[in-house]
Amino acid sequence: MKILIIVLVIVVVVVVIGAAMSVRVVEQHEPGVPFRLGKVLGARTPGLRVIVAFIDVLHRVSLRIEDDDRHRRARSFPAGEKAAAPPGAVMRVPIVAANGATDAS
Repeated sequence: MKILIIVLVIVVVVVVIGAAMSVRVVEQHEPGVPFRLGKVLGARTPGLRVIVAFIDVLHRVSLRIEDDDRHRRARSFPAGEKAAAPPGAVMRVPIVAANGATDAS
């Protein structure tokens, strides 16, 4: 009887850990791409998503636009440093932009 209780407790613990590992939150700016044993299952939209624990892997893909055009910049300025430019001069500044809906409440 003791062995049955120990086995039952171990099974319950494994099931609880598997259930906790199978729930994933997909952010709006990082849609998820699930892989089941190395095969792509398709993109997952933002929200609460369930995967099969220990079999599926959810990779997140960033949709943020990052400017990485360093070879065209003459000089980059550290954050917070002010730069003076003559009137009519064109300056290139690094930007990171993300788009998406926000909570309007």
